[in-house]
Amino acid sequence: MNKMNFENIKKFRNGFKEFIIKGDIIKLIVAFIMGQLFTKVISSLSTDIIMPPINLLLNRHSIRDWKINLNNNISINYGNFLQNLFEFFLVSLVIYTILIYIYQKIVKTNDSSTQSNLQKKEIYATTELLELEKEKIQILKEIQKKISEQK
Repeated sequence: MNKMNFENIKKFRNGFKEFIIKGDIIKLIVAFIMGQLFTKVISSLSTDIIMPPINLLLNRHSIRDWKINLNNNISINYGNFLQNLFEFFLVSLVIYTILIYIYQKIVKTNDSSTQSNLQKKEIYATTELLELEKEKIQILKEIQKKISEQK
């Protein structure tokens, strides 16, 4: 049992070491930081650019201020929730748009490389067929020559 645990610990340590050495941890950290910064930018876009005209139309100072007072010190701040929900949908929409754009570029690149490969294969097949036809013609000429010689 001890040997089994030691082997598991050793495998875990080696796996973690490989994970760090490969640079995956750095990629993960950079992705996390970029995600945080991206969220801040979209949040600012929502709060500072998009929502002020909406608040102006609604004759309110800010949607974040919307609340239901239950008591003097207790309130349900549904405006803050609505603002966060709006930011969530905005971030989701932007990420979706970016991913679709990237996906379409990848598919387009794959399609063009696939098309290029198909063209190369067609050219190769055509060349092979021409070579085979030349060989057939040569064989037929040889057969014709031998038949002529026998007569």
